[in-house]
Amino acid sequence: MIEFKSVSKIYKLEDRDLNALDNINLKINKGEFVVILGQSGSGKSTLLNILSGMDHPSKGSVLFNGNNLAKMKLDELAFYRRSNIGMVFQKFNLINSSNIRDNVILALKFSGSNKENQKKAADKTLGSVGLLQRAKSVPAKLSGGQQQRAAIARALANDPEIIVCDEPTGSLDSQTGREVIEMIKELSRQGKTVVMATHNKDYAFYADRIIEMADGKIISDKAIKQSSVKNAENKSKNGSLSFLDASFIGFKNLMRRKLRFLLTSFGIAIGSASIIVLVSFGAGLQKTNSDLMKDFVQLEEIFVSGTNYDSGITAVNVIDASKEKPLNDKTVSEFKKLSGVKDAYAQANFSAEAALNGKTARFYNSKSSPLEYAQKSVKEKIKYGSYFVSDEENSIVIPYEMAKIFGYSEADQIIGQEAVLQKFGGLSNPDTPVEQKEFKLKIIGVIGEKDKMIGAMLPYKTGLRINNEIFAKEAAKEDSFLYGEIVVRAADPKKVGEIKNKIVEMGYGANSFEDMAKSLGGIFSIMQIVLGVIGSVALAVASLGVINTMLMAILERTKEIGIMKAIGARNKDVRRIFLFESGYIGLFGGIAGVIFGLIASKIVEVIVSFYLQNNGEADLLSFYVPPYLMLFVVLFSIGVSIAAGYIPSRRASRLDPVVALRDE
Repeated sequence: MIEFKSVSKIYKLEDRDLNALDNINLKINKGEFVVILGQSGSGKSTLLNILSGMDHPSKGSVLFNGNNLAKMKLDELAFYRRSNIGMVFQKFNLINSSNIRDNVILALKFSGSNKENQKKAADKTLGSVGLLQRAKSVPAKLSGGQQQRAAIARALANDPEIIVCDEPTGSLDSQTGREVIEMIKELSRQGKTVVMATHNKDYAFYADRIIEMADGKIISDKAIKQSSVKNAENKSKNGSLSFLDASFIGFKNLMRRKLRFLLTSFGIAIGSASIIVLVSFGAGLQKTNSDLMKDFVQLEEIFVSGTNYDSGITAVNVIDASKEKPLNDKTVSEFKKLSGVKDAYAQANFSAEAALNGKTARFYNSKSSPLEYAQKSVKEKIKYGSYFVSDEENSIVIPYEMAKIFGYSEADQIIGQEAVLQKFGGLSNPDTPVEQKEFKLKIIGVIGEKDKMIGAMLPYKTGLRINNEIFAKEAAKEDSFLYGEIVVRAADPKKVGEIKNKIVEMGYGANSFEDMAKSLGGIFSIMQIVLGVIGSVALAVASLGVINTMLMAILERTKEIGIMKAIGARNKDVRRIFLFESGYIGLFGGIAGVIFGLIASKIVEVIVSFYLQNNGEADLLSFYVPPYLMLFVVLFSIGVSIAAGYIPSRRASRLDPVVALRDE
């Protein structure tokens, strides 16, 4: 079954080499109860460590059913241990923070047993050692003998072929020690191969075979009696630790240090909240800008200019005047004839001075629409008075600030007053000759105090009439540059791109809300990325706390890691458990960060809005937290925490089980 061939184990010390095992040749048969006697330092524990796959020989080979343990990789040795070896230690090596049942179940988790079978198998083995009634007790509540019986139950959990006992009675009194040895002997009678190291020669009575060791060598090997072996069923155990079990173990480990877990998660939460606040600020600006644009622009609208810009925004002083095409009533008619166009209308662009009661205010007419296309959102901005009822009426809607300039702090009192537009100037082409006139207009509406982005408005045809009168000389020309812009409306918003291309082919410049939205969207996206990166710095700093927490966990749980490896945990199992712990820190920190971020964003928004309103400024600050941002922040927090926990988890997975089990 097991055969040692010329096995040596050499430890390299600073000043010399220590031969822990020296040319060991040994064969252990199936079902034997082998007792290895020897004083401390004789090499018996080293032999057991190599037999159990927790250590490699320096020379020679160790064969188990023909397979050489010396050539196996770490994961293969872990599989060998959990499938074939049950370990019983002198110091019990139970995990003190878990109850007895969970200690036994831990061995089953690493073999891939499902949750229901884990409890059944654990209770069965605990019942076989007389501890089922103490299943929920932690090791500290049990006597030494009970703890060793619990360790035996754990060793039996996966029904191994070989029970390896290293001084199993070393921490027990003589009576309890004999009871434990009787229990181990019974396992031998049931068909288990038992290899036990001890320095107590009284226990040789129970053995089928006694091996004595000294100075790393076998000095005696005697068969006492023939083993009485019952037929033992040899089961195949090919499972491994599942993600669900690794997740459960990781979460349970964190709950053992709740305060540390909460403090570390809080650090992640602060970093996550920073991202939420900063990015939501940028997203809020983008949404506010988009909402403002929607107040004036509709998806089916195309804005046509006389110059076809090849790229983006061009400075006025570099426009090639020779390539500028005229915009006039003839141009409007041409656009109306295009396929897919519902309507086209000109935009009168001029500036003027509005006068009332001897006081003046600047007026700019650049955007106006026929009543049939006027947006409801624009009409809703009028807080005092009403909107136009005709495109031709001699009226004007003014902003609240203009009413204040005219001396009306109570805006409703200005309704019905007559303002005069005078001192005109061109907006599109300042060199266009202007014929100065005066136009009397009745004030019928005042825009609300908060909507400071909206200027005064004229009825559509009234604006065109004024434009044509003050630019009469330009209007008289055949190819006049009468208008600054023409709005073309598509019958179907889906055809906007197609119509826009036709207009561009005609030599005009054409833009749509989609173009503006994309351009501004790109700017705001870059802004959000920059703000997100700034917020991520706080999260990166918080990740140092995760690293510190995981390193402390390794130091505190070094022996526990050794126990897990001894009962069959692979390196990747240990690494996975610690990564889940890191991930849980990120998960809870991310969720808390989203909550903190939402609260902080709202608080900042309320404070700033209160300040702006008290100072008579426009309240344009709005934080917007898209659902995807919340999900991203949580996932990003998990990712950062897992990344931070990788090096500690890798360090934990590489611990030597033999060395780790010596840790106190």
